[in-house]
Amino acid sequence: MADIELSHEDRAALGRQVQQFVADELDLEIGNMDAEQLVEYLIKTVGHHCYNLGLQDAQILIERKAEDIAGELSAMEKYVSGE
Repeated sequence: MADIELSHEDRAALGRQVQQFVADELDLEIGNMDAEQLVEYLIKTVGHHCYNLGLQDAQILIERKAEDIAGELSAMEKYVSGE
C-alpha cells in the first residue's frame, strides 16, 4: 500500500482543525507549520490503522450486499417439473 497522501488544501484544513483543538483543549497556541507537522505525524502513526478500519468496514458491507444478491437470485429461480 502506498503512503497516505493529502492535498495541500486538505493538509491546511486539517492543520487549522488541529490548531483549534490545541487552543481549545490544551490552551496552547501553535503555528500553521507546527499544526501541519502534527497532521503529518498523525497520518504516519495512525493513518494506516484508520485506513485498515475503513477497508474492514467496506469488506463487511460488500459481504452483506453479496448475501442480499444471492438471496434475490435464489428467489428468482424457476420451478422445473420433475424436480
